[in-house]
Amino acid sequence: KVWENEIKPPSSSVDTGSKSLDIALVIDSSGSMWSNDRDDLRIETSKLFVDKLRDNDRGSVIDFDDRAYLLSGFTSDTNILKSALDGIDDNGGTAIYKGIIKALDEFERNGRDSVKNMIVLTDGEDNDIYDYSTILQRAKDNNIIIYTIGLGSSVDTNLLTKIASSTGGKYYTATSAGDLASEFDKITEETIDFVTDSDKDDIVDYYENAINEGKLTLGTGKSLKGKLNTDSTIINPNDKKT
Repeated sequence: KVWENEIKPPSSSVDTGSKSLDIALVIDSSGSMWSNDRDDLRIETSKLFVDKLRDNDRGSVIDFDDRAYLLSGFTSDTNILKSALDGIDDNGGTAIYKGIIKALDEFERNGRDSVKNMIVLTDGEDNDIYDYSTILQRAKDNNIIIYTIGLGSSVDTNLLTKIASSTGGKYYTATSAGDLASEFDKITEETIDFVTDSDKDDIVDYYENAINEGKLTLGTGKSLKGKLNTDSTIINPNDKKT
């Protein structure tokens, strides 16, 4: 069952048998972005990311500065998402906490049976001191994985790492806006790319990574965790059996 539903690679990049994806883009629009991202590369890179969504996937766009704004609810219409991204400016503070809450609200309001991810991009520290434990637990309860991207040298690395790791995601860092494309590419491999098979063993990288990181579970709820060797045999590090 695990092989057929979770591990077996889709036959094409658009596979109606695979679970759809819901991804919330939570983008910083604080005043510091005027200097850190003069060319709005975070917006243009986000548009490229949107273009990689499959037909049965949905995206949403949240803008945050002093407050958080839902620029687009979940939709599969990439034109709507791109138009929403164009609405992101660079004025105000950095309310990361409020941006995440706004995205969580959208997941709960328009949720469905899907793989749920959130991407939070910021170039600064949160305006206020918040206890993030409640909203991170809320994300975990709703099976939402959060990926964070820190742009520049003024970010709260510890906080962004905590947000990501607490929900099963990862923290990425972009020294400058020019690095954003490569960081988004890494997240694409984590969240969208069900096709690439780097070692040509007929198990796509997405599922190999999921197994290696213990993200797939058996019907019993036990994590299917191990390392894949070159011939795709799962090796349990705690057991000599394969």
